[in-house]
Amino acid sequence: MLGIAISAALVLAMQRRRYDARETGWVIAAFIAHLISAVLQVLVTTRFYRGGDVTLYQYTGRQIARLIDFDPGLFLPRTLGLVFQTGDHVFPFDVIGAGASTGTMQGIAALIIWSLGDSLYVSGLVASLGAFFGQLALYRVFRAHVPLEQRRTVLLAALLVPSVVFWSSALLKESVAMAGLGWVLVAMDRFFRGERLRSLPVLFAGATPIALVKPYVLFALVLSSVVWWYWHRELHVARRPRVRLRPGYVVLAGVGAVVAMVLLGQVFPRYAFDNVIDEASRLQAVGAQVSGGSNYALAENVRGSPIGQLGFAPLALFTALFRPLIFEARNAPMFVNALEMTLLLLLFLRALWEHSWRSLWSRLGRSPLFVFAIAFVAVFGVAVGLASTNLGTLSRYRVPLVPFFAAVVLLLARGGPLPVWTEEEPGEKASGLPSSRLRSAS
Repeated sequence: MLGIAISAALVLAMQRRRYDARETGWVIAAFIAHLISAVLQVLVTTRFYRGGDVTLYQYTGRQIARLIDFDPGLFLPRTLGLVFQTGDHVFPFDVIGAGASTGTMQGIAALIIWSLGDSLYVSGLVASLGAFFGQLALYRVFRAHVPLEQRRTVLLAALLVPSVVFWSSALLKESVAMAGLGWVLVAMDRFFRGERLRSLPVLFAGATPIALVKPYVLFALVLSSVVWWYWHRELHVARRPRVRLRPGYVVLAGVGAVVAMVLLGQVFPRYAFDNVIDEASRLQAVGAQVSGGSNYALAENVRGSPIGQLGFAPLALFTALFRPLIFEARNAPMFVNALEMTLLLLLFLRALWEHSWRSLWSRLGRSPLFVFAIAFVAVFGVAVGLASTNLGTLSRYRVPLVPFFAAVVLLLARGGPLPVWTEEEPGEKASGLPSSRLRSAS
């Protein structure tokens, strides 16, 4: 375990030139926070919850690792098939969730155990470090779109939000998704900066782990990326001072979004629009029948139709962004999460108190990246709020949206102008991403 941590620290040290002195300390603090959280996750899972998804993945992974040791020529390819949900992944015992995301996680656990040893701490550390470097990539995108004085703000949002650090520091689906999410954003940013061919391998590498464990995140990313494209085109391609809704491009963006959703629905039929509505209704019905201090229901009777579900979208979004509230906490982990959510709520209300909606939008609307962030938070937040029925699991499920929401809230609460990204200037570099020119928008 120590060797893995040292190796990761060396990789981080090799990237030190990308960060100035004001950033380096915070990046190291985030790295250490992930290391500590990897240990805490094991302790909380084994001693507080007495088991969970992590222990299931480790138990099955241990059995598969023994099979690989016995016959690597036969069982290593099958394990890879289990991870990538393809080919022959037949084993002498039942693997729960084979062919789906749960099977992927058990296959990843098996590969880690086979190569690095059977330890929850080791598995958690590997997952935590993968998530950390994914979040570091996300921060590099954020900071390329903000002035120097606001880098610390977006660094905190990308790397040091407690719930994101904690829930991405164990062998969980959230860790794998966060490991890929930052690189998807790097690819998208490169694409909009004109480096289209260079962005494709990065996009594939980042989207693959997300597709394997949380494919519904891709739906929200695709819808939001259409918004990013439109804003980028209006502000930076057409070089207009503000975004205008032009019927031709609005139709083109809408058609692109529909085609993308249909194609994703064919690849991941469980998350096609009609099936998502049915699945949300089923989960709500199950949640209503299960008693527990952390369970919640948006209403006594939420209709299963699309209109009935979307009618509760505002409440679902509020739930995803701000709950649990302080008085809803039932245990220590929930209380810590409630403190975080309450702080974000207070900062959001403060921004609304000090500025009008129009003023806030005029600041955010000049940055395509942060308009994308708002769209992603809205789409993903509604989906998570509708589908979740437990405040404890909600803290995990919403992890992919939290860095984006925290960045928007912290920037608004901090005050001052937001950046406007303009055309490239030769010789100006932005943290490993293509060069960019930033100016402030009042």
